[in-house]
Amino acid sequence: IVLYKEIPYLNNSNKGIIDYFKNNSNIDDEIKITASSINKDSIILNNLFDIENKKSVYTKQESNSWFCFEFQKRRVIISNYLMKSNCTGPNNWHPKCWVLEGSNDNEEWLKIDEQNNCSVLNGKLISHVFTIQNHESESSKAFKYIRIRQTSVNWAKNYSLDFCSIEFFGKIV
Repeated sequence: IVLYKEIPYLNNSNKGIIDYFKNNSNIDDEIKITASSINKDSIILNNLFDIENKKSVYTKQESNSWFCFEFQKRRVIISNYLMKSNCTGPNNWHPKCWVLEGSNDNEEWLKIDEQNNCSVLNGKLISHVFTIQNHESESSKAFKYIRIRQTSVNWAKNYSLDFCSIEFFGKIV
């Protein structure tokens, strides 16, 4: 028997899996964030956990830049995710093309969602919820690692992955 806690996306809610861990546990014991690179020493990766955050968290300008979320004690099945763009105006470093991927060994990755030429985050502090198409199917898997990886240039035509915050919805296994 698999036991899980369901945290679905409800209309206009920004309270998901990360918020659940922040309020019911020590977030640092639950989720560890890593990045392909960090552009400045002053960037705090855990700011990605704060949906109210208005400071950019961003990588260096390297192709395939990514942020990875390791669920240290549990696994997750993602049904939706919310991203908030950075604090600059249109056609700046906002995400444009990316994949959301899952893994249980941090080596083999399975695509959960893909966005190409996505313009919904191309503006100042815009929040948007993305729905995973196959999350209800039997093939949906629980993952220890969730990674967001930029697959092409951003709206400023460089390779930095840059946004303010992220939240996940679905099931904690």
